[in-house]
Amino acid sequence: TMQVDEGGQPLESGSGIKLYDVVACGRVFDASLGAITDEVVLTPSGLVAANPAVARSSEGGFALDWSGRGAPIASGDESSGQGWDIYGASYDSSGSLIGVPGRLNTYTTGDQYVPRIAPVANQSLVVWTSLGQDGSHEGVFGRVLETHGPVGDEMQVNTFARSQQLYPTVSGLPDGRVIVAWSCFIGGVESLELAAQRFTATELLAAPSAPFVAASLGRSSPDIRYRPIWCSSTGILKRYW
Repeated sequence: TMQVDEGGQPLESGSGIKLYDVVACGRVFDASLGAITDEVVLTPSGLVAANPAVARSSEGGFALDWSGRGAPIASGDESSGQGWDIYGASYDSSGSLIGVPGRLNTYTTGDQYVPRIAPVANQSLVVWTSLGQDGSHEGVFGRVLETHGPVGDEMQVNTFARSQQLYPTVSGLPDGRVIVAWSCFIGGVESLELAAQRFTATELLAAPSAPFVAASLGRSSPDIRYRPIWCSSTGILKRYW
């Protein structure tokens, strides 16, 4: 092994090791898939960026989220130093950065990785896998975003926490409804299944009606259960089934 400085120069005699960044790049296209911009680097230097996810914004630009590992990217927003974290930034329609990129997850023990994002009305919802945060292996967590940063705290998406809940995907509608689905591994005969939660940004939400059926793959009969309406501390999203 050999010690090197931040520029990759050796601190002792011998050959040096050149350090490099892993960045996320992108290109903006119009509705007919014609390129509007050249390829541009979207994530800052000094951070390994992986698993990029993008969604349009209500202002005509787009939001980008990614798994990041490495040095801090903004003052007062230090990397957790524990592993992978979730970062996000907003861009205008030309691909120019708006504001400053920041870390989205507040729970920093272990790894938080593979984000997915979708527009929800005039906001966005980003979801990711978090290791150990729900008390049992992986869990699914998320946070509401606006152009200039997150709104409210991060929230737990999965209500069933035993074993592994991981690799979420999210889709939103203009009226504020959104669904988050993910892989659910509970072991045994049933093995790997798909689970989902639905949310709405509407403040006035009708309670679900009977019979409250939630079908599950791999079972001979559906579960009959009532999922209560859920509201975050900020009142932005409510969960329903």
